Amino acid sequence: MAGLNVKTSLFPFRMKLKNREPIELSFTISNNGIKPKLVSFSLELPPQLGLDKAGLNRIVRKRIAQKLMQGQTRKFSYEIFPSKVVETGNYTALLNVSEHFEDYNYVLESKDEQITIKIEN
Repeated sequence: MAGLNVKTSLFPFRMKLKNREPIELSFTISNNGIKPKLVSFSLELPPQLGLDKAGLNRIVRKRIAQKLMQGQTRKFSYEIFPSKVVETGNYTALLNVSEHFEDYNYVLESKDEQITIKIEN
């Protein structure tokens, strides 16, 4: 996506199933272009993971209230919890970042990032 840069990170790098403790997914959205950008994002987790301890909330959609100016970076962070039906293996979360024209009804460009979450015993 021209001008927008997305970086993701997980801490710790893998989830230990025996501990049942969350991991933290952090990501930054940076405007490396010359024009201000109106940006939104959505984060969708697989059914085996959740954004809360009950595992009921799996999707977050957010509109960044103010335009990202040239060189500006915004950081977001979410805790990811295992659900009761999760097993060991690799799971994919989908982060979609969209740049909008004038208002949030019109998408100029969209970029998908796949984040692999490894779950071990």
